[in-house]
Amino acid sequence: KAILAAYDLYRTRIDLVEANADLSKAYNELDQMVYSTAHDITGPLANILGLVDLVRRDPGATEEYLLLVEKAVRKLQLIAKEVINFHRNKRTPVEQQSINFKKLIENAIQDYAFFEGAEEIDFDIQIHANSSFESDKERIKIIFNNLISNAIKYRDRHKDVQKVEILVSTDALGAHITVSDNGLGIAEEVIPRIFDIYYRASAQSTGSGIGLYIVREVITLLSGKIEVSSIDGTGTTFRLFIPRTNTSGESK
Repeated sequence: KAILAAYDLYRTRIDLVEANADLSKAYNELDQMVYSTAHDITGPLANILGLVDLVRRDPGATEEYLLLVEKAVRKLQLIAKEVINFHRNKRTPVEQQSINFKKLIENAIQDYAFFEGAEEIDFDIQIHANSSFESDKERIKIIFNNLISNAIKYRDRHKDVQKVEILVSTDALGAHITVSDNGLGIAEEVIPRIFDIYYRASAQSTGSGIGLYIVREVITLLSGKIEVSSIDGTGTTFRLFIPRTNTSGESK
């Protein structure tokens, strides 16, 4: 009995240490999110206020300024969406729905069509789904939204042909996804950190810094895998695997 009691006490202490570590991680992430979100919305809000002032001074140029206001508001919407996605991924259970990969990809491309230079990119979408595939639709949507928006933001505007290739195939094991671009690429020393929360690869990075972090968290929650390969100045490729699940929600 004494041995069992000692073991129970040991397990309780281990569980407490793990719970405290999880709590500390969650607190740090929340603290970073509050600071980063406040920082990220400052720029668009300042732009909007500045444009409102310009409209007052020059009412004749209202249409031109409205387009700029729209861009700033859309950026605020994206920031809000990333915060919501962060919260949902942490709090909501995984659901199983039939996935229409083509529709999710096309919707993501449309959602980010307002990004500067998006119209110059040639998107090549190839879907090879031999059978129906079920997973969490909202979380799969998060993956495509982030990878496609990154491909647009970090395109190489100096290249005559700017392209993004998206390949999806399914088999008995799951879904295999590849998103490849010929954009700016990622420096080799930076690659290990791109999935860190709020990490920005350079001062020119325009994102919130939580997009790829959320992608990795989603993939982990779905028991999948994600790999990235990149050559600075040449382009980047993300390879993902999302396993099929059985009726209980467990990976096969």
